[in-house]
Amino acid sequence: MKKYILLATVLLLISALVGGATLAVFTDGTTNTSQVFSTGTVAVDVERDLGDPVPGPMFYSFKSQGAVEGQDVDDILNPTGLWAPGDTHTRLLHVINTGSLAFRISGLSAEIYNVTDEEAEEFAEHMNVRVYYNIPGEPVLYEGPLADYLAAPVDCIVRPQASSTGSIIHIAFEASLDIDAGDIIQGTEPMVDFFVYVEQVKNNPYSP
Repeated sequence: MKKYILLATVLLLISALVGGATLAVFTDGTTNTSQVFSTGTVAVDVERDLGDPVPGPMFYSFKSQGAVEGQDVDDILNPTGLWAPGDTHTRLLHVINTGSLAFRISGLSAEIYNVTDEEAEEFAEHMNVRVYYNIPGEPVLYEGPLADYLAAPVDCIVRPQASSTGSIIHIAFEASLDIDAGDIIQGTEPMVDFFVYVEQVKNNPYSP
């Protein structure tokens, strides 16, 4: 008797499933509109500083070379004078966070112009550039001949951070002309642009 009841129950369930497949199913949905995904920005600006109250290049031999348009030459304070083999000069650069995301310095590079290829090669091999964070000179971001910076962006050994908008990373460029630099660069005026590369900190898999 118990077996018969169990069998009847099973048959009833199957019948209900088959019959239900022919019925309409009511459905509905809703939409959540106007999603806003506001991305942050990584933006950077630089200013020279070694007592100079105005922007311009870090290294310049004469006051007239350190000024930019609209500036009074008398405001320019720190010319290096003419370079000679064995000279070393240090200049500061402020790297300023003008974006909304924290960033860190990741690399450095340079370009040279206003000289022939042969003069550029000699100068780049014998001008050593040491870039460091904070004073009196540690830690070092990178150190090597200018030729390294010209070949491609060099990776920084340490990566100082600018944590918020308006925060500043103070770095220094120490340039040293080898005592054995060749005569080919006598009387030349190599011009060099330095580039500072930054990257976001948030969600960045690189661990400095």
